[in-house]
Amino acid sequence: MKAVRVYSILLGLILLTTAFQCDEDSVFNQDLVGTWENVTTDSDIERKEFFNFRADGTYIYSVTGIDLSTQEFLGFQQYEEGRWVAINGNKLELYLDVFEISTDGSFTTRENLQRTNSGDPVYFYTLNESGQELTLEPDCPPDANCTAPVTYLRIVQEI
Repeated sequence: MKAVRVYSILLGLILLTTAFQCDEDSVFNQDLVGTWENVTTDSDIERKEFFNFRADGTYIYSVTGIDLSTQEFLGFQQYEEGRWVAINGNKLELYLDVFEISTDGSFTTRENLQRTNSGDPVYFYTLNESGQELTLEPDCPPDANCTAPVTYLRIVQEI
């Protein structure tokens, strides 16, 4: 009876360990770790998108605005937090823990963003030779209306 219990516990530990092992195709790409920025200007508003990919596999993404005439920080349009993993060397999967948006598209304080549910985004990514430009293209199903690829510049490289 005692031997059956020991074997059951060992089998359970083996199954648990196997369940938490990463897929063979999952790769942690150290080259993505750091802070990336994309800046666009629309009339007198500078819109900044930031991705901060951390070495622990978590990330933060935000979209903020600055009034160019006054240099005033206008607030956030979007904020998200979650986990990331690179797959097969060119696919980036994001797993959202927090997804908050401005429901009317305006810039507002972080506290006024609305928490909502969203699917976990998947992108194809490319890095230029110097590792200073990251292009993300949404993994878009056929006949879907997806956004165009966006290129981000590295502003901080974490070690």
